[in-house]
Amino acid sequence: GYGAVKSCDAVIFCQLEGQGYILILDLKSSSPSNNGHVAQLLSGDCFADYLLGVLERFEGIKTNWERRYFIFHCANNKRPTLPDFVVNPPSNTKANKAHILEVANGEPIHLRKLLHKPL
Repeated sequence: GYGAVKSCDAVIFCQLEGQGYILILDLKSSSPSNNGHVAQLLSGDCFADYLLGVLERFEGIKTNWERRYFIFHCANNKRPTLPDFVVNPPSNTKANKAHILEVANGEPIHLRKLLHKPL
């Protein structure tokens, strides 16, 4: 298939309270209407795997980073959110269960809010 030629919009490595996180993000103009974005998020997984492999192989650093998947879309939503996607996830640790968030252009999003931690 063509999944290997897809790409996500961002892969962010960050740390909060001593725990490492890999945030894999995709940006959409409206809420996704099908599963087409899953291959994009999985490509972010591959990229993160590569970087973690380089750290381990060349630097001897093993990590235990938690992955979280997000889709951000604009407030001008014309399509309903897919019913099988988690809207308020306790843990969005799989590409096919990404947390779908409606955001305004330029709106700041706090890491603690994304990770469901107290502000």
